[in-house]
Amino acid sequence: MEQHEIMTNRSLALQALKQHNVTFKKVDGAPLDMSTVELEFYRPLDEILWPVVTKFSHIDWVVEGGISRKNTLFSVRSISAYKEGIHIGNISTTYTGRTYAFIVKCHAIDEERTRGNGLRTTKHDVVLSTVKKKFAPKPINVILSEVTTKINRILSDKHYAQKKKQVDVNQELLDAVLERIHESKDVYEYAVRTFGEQLIQRVCELKLKMSKLEDLHSALTTESSSVAVVLIDRGGYIVSSDKQIAKYNDSTLPGELRKNLGLLKLLDKDEKVIPDIGVRVNESVFLVLLETP
Repeated sequence: MEQHEIMTNRSLALQALKQHNVTFKKVDGAPLDMSTVELEFYRPLDEILWPVVTKFSHIDWVVEGGISRKNTLFSVRSISAYKEGIHIGNISTTYTGRTYAFIVKCHAIDEERTRGNGLRTTKHDVVLSTVKKKFAPKPINVILSEVTTKINRILSDKHYAQKKKQVDVNQELLDAVLERIHESKDVYEYAVRTFGEQLIQRVCELKLKMSKLEDLHSALTTESSSVAVVLIDRGGYIVSSDKQIAKYNDSTLPGELRKNLGLLKLLDKDEKVIPDIGVRVNESVFLVLLETP
């Protein structure tokens, strides 16, 4: 190849900036005031910048790099190519262990090389030929495919987040439902409708216990006595009687209720009855007889 003019000094870089479509930007994307800094190139970018910007002036070139030495030295790391605002390729460098080489990347190269590492070469002619033949906007079908993939990923991520949030909410609701098993079988019907079929078996088991509890409740209730359903809950007592629900602890539990419940708690078997006192349904649920005022 013919000897290319080497990009070695600041004045030549400024000439390229003024006469061709070249922009200097820091790696964070911020534009750079070339009048305030010196240039330093990652080898061998200094050998290719001037040729590509002059031979392919129809391309908008962005020289990317970082600032060092108290914002006085601009280290050029790569050159990116744009066409009507669309990124069409990039040229950077690497050290192979023996020499420096160019890395040229663009969509066409990615299609040819599945590893996605770009084209590596030490030859300037190959770089220029690749830019000429392969630097072009992606086909519209590829762009549409990428956009579709991105949209689907975003929707999937949001769906996952929403689903996880809903699962957390459902668990809170489920916990609240299961804490109040003494109230009504309708609670379990609600659980089935709300939380899905996976809970039917669990709900049915609890519903069976509820059915037994209601049968016992009906059998024990008379004109002279009523039945309080007591659920031992987290060191306290949830008491349902006469369609009212209240929460008590050991010090606030009403006297007759405390007395009868104390006797029932002495039982060591489930569904055990003490006449005129009540029933131990299980270790957490008791039916306690109370005199009707």
